[in-house]
Amino acid sequence: MEKKIEFTNSKLYESLFALCERTIEKTIEFKEQGNLEVIPYQFLPVKNIDFRLETFQYDWEKLEYFSYFNWPSEKFSNFIEQELSILPEFELAAQEVMKEFYASEFAVRKIGLFSLLRVLVQTAPNEYISRDSINHYIQLFIAEYESYRTPITITWNIQLWLSNIYIESEEIEIASNVFLRRPTTDQLAERKPKPIYISEFERITGRVLYVGAILSFSLQLDKEPFNGLFPDEITREIECWMNVLRLLKPSGVRVVRQSITPIAIFETASSENIIPPYDSIWKGKVDFRDTDSYKLVLKKTEEKLLTNFINNIKLEIKGIIQNTYLSGSYHDLAFHRYNDSLLKTEVSVYRILSVISSLEALLSEAGSEITFKLSLRVAKLLSFYGFEPLKISEQIKIAYNLRSKLLHGAELGNKKEELLKFAREYTHEILNYNRLCLLISLQLKLHLDKKQFIQLIDNSLIDGEANDKLGKLIEDNVKIPIVNPYSKD
Repeated sequence: MEKKIEFTNSKLYESLFALCERTIEKTIEFKEQGNLEVIPYQFLPVKNIDFRLETFQYDWEKLEYFSYFNWPSEKFSNFIEQELSILPEFELAAQEVMKEFYASEFAVRKIGLFSLLRVLVQTAPNEYISRDSINHYIQLFIAEYESYRTPITITWNIQLWLSNIYIESEEIEIASNVFLRRPTTDQLAERKPKPIYISEFERITGRVLYVGAILSFSLQLDKEPFNGLFPDEITREIECWMNVLRLLKPSGVRVVRQSITPIAIFETASSENIIPPYDSIWKGKVDFRDTDSYKLVLKKTEEKLLTNFINNIKLEIKGIIQNTYLSGSYHDLAFHRYNDSLLKTEVSVYRILSVISSLEALLSEAGSEITFKLSLRVAKLLSFYGFEPLKISEQIKIAYNLRSKLLHGAELGNKKEELLKFAREYTHEILNYNRLCLLISLQLKLHLDKKQFIQLIDNSLIDGEANDKLGKLIEDNVKIPIVNPYSKD
């Protein structure tokens, strides 16, 4: 929540308000004198959205054109320096800020007031700024200075546009003040420079719905140095939420656009479209039957399962170090390889390569008979969830064989079609086995380190007491709301 500041210094407030009003007047005058670039823009609203077919239609009958006023970069800085910083209102406001907060002249004139004026000058040419808006900007400005003598936090509003996801409900509160929402027609409406030509074909065809849901939340963080990048905690929180969704079911949920906006004057907002980094060299070389995309479908009946899952697992996922791709703990490595299998490629056999690497990080130690041991350990763990151990063991052996041939550049030989058919038909199951083993290991890490975990699994294969101990640990500490998303039941 935004921190409200009581204005005990009326002279400070009045001087800032007078400067803001004069800044807006000067900016409008500058615009009306023809000093800004005028760019023809169009506003194209959306008529309807079909979430199941992943398409939407524009409402071409309501197409509108308008002028957008843009600041050339050299004029922007010159206007503040040469037109605004010489105003008597600027001088009075600077003196009041320096006197109230004991701030240096450079910090007040070149950083503080410049940041306040920058917001006004950027906004005023294209939208009306009310007295309430001015008051809001002054509140934020004073709060920033107040933070240097009275510790306060900055609120950051984060919005993540997600692809490869479908939600049945219009809105889901998945945690306190954390929402998954379907995109609205207003959010999908197009605001862009007016094109030279619009074909009739473009008018009658729909568009691919590139976003299935929008994840929104806020973070309150200690104040960062102004004019810096947004804090690293935000990146970690974004990754944490993405990983929660990818672990609920095997799914390649991606962020295709993000908006990170501080409730502050000095801090910088960030908004960008994100191109997902995945391998596309296979295109044109691999049969499309051998590729797939794992979409997260969240039914209304599964919403409560998701909220419970978040409560149980989010803290464990926060412990995963996101910026160590090739190093870190065995959980870090296993988790990154699991994400690779979902995000870095769409080719089934390549997914299997990453899955086996993830399982090795979790359940293998250096030594001989790795294939045999790994297949038994995975089979044993998942037997506690009703899976058939013999089937799983055989699938892991085949997957490991396929991984070895790919990794070492060996020809698939006369078993090529058999191995490709296996990847085509069972990659989704192998991915799910990886997810389950990862969730079990993560939730047992406070009770067993890797060596102890592997030893207990091996002992449970031949010792009833060890079997009971492992089963009890899993029953008491491991919560997996959706065990088999591919079950026919």
